[in-house]
Amino acid sequence: RHWRHYLFHREFILYTNHEVLRHLASQDNISARHASWTAFLQQFTFVLRHRSGVSNRVVEALSRRALLLSDMSVSVLSFDTLREHYADDAIFGPIVQCLAHGSFDDYVLSDGFLFRETRLCIPDGSLRHKLVAELHGDGHVSRDRSVDLVSRHYYWPSLRRDAARYVERCRFCHVSKGVVSNVGLYRPIPIPFQPWCAVSMDFVLGLPQTQRGFDSIFVLVDRFSKMVHFVSCKRTTDAVHVAQL
Repeated sequence: RHWRHYLFHREFILYTNHEVLRHLASQDNISARHASWTAFLQQFTFVLRHRSGVSNRVVEALSRRALLLSDMSVSVLSFDTLREHYADDAIFGPIVQCLAHGSFDDYVLSDGFLFRETRLCIPDGSLRHKLVAELHGDGHVSRDRSVDLVSRHYYWPSLRRDAARYVERCRFCHVSKGVVSNVGLYRPIPIPFQPWCAVSMDFVLGLPQTQRGFDSIFVLVDRFSKMVHFVSCKRTTDAVHVAQL
């Protein structure tokens, strides 16, 4: 398919190392996948010839070329490693040491995990950024809402600042953010000073069709005297004909 525009209008020889392809067109019962490929190949004019892979080394090398890969390792702090990082944290490290020999206000140590009341304490590391990114990325909510989502289950001293900074730098929020302007207070409609200087208009649609083809009513109300005019019209009447009515 990649070379179709080169091969579609000319005859060519197709070399393959799959000898069974030479007999594919002569089979009575083939699978749906083989039938699809057979129909695709029938639009070309070619001669199918078999060449073993041993004698077709150039094609073998091109079809099996090795990809150059570079091994990269990224260390991301996960929940399994929290217990190991508490000791290295400047804030939570001393608290964990105090809890190992006694108690500390509002903090509790459970199975090696540090909690402030019911919220899991997150030591300094990449997990803080990951938590804010995932919770904010669910709906790209506001700054205060993002802070509330994170602080509901997690805690670290700079949580509010980190969450606010991430939301302010969120590219998706900047692109999709709408312009909010003050629409001001409601203003009453001016009172008309004479008849038919201000008119309200509307349409009544979906009525049974008359013998002349009318199926709608054009309603005009004089805002000064409340006098009403009803004009028969059609649902397909455009703006030009409405103005003429």
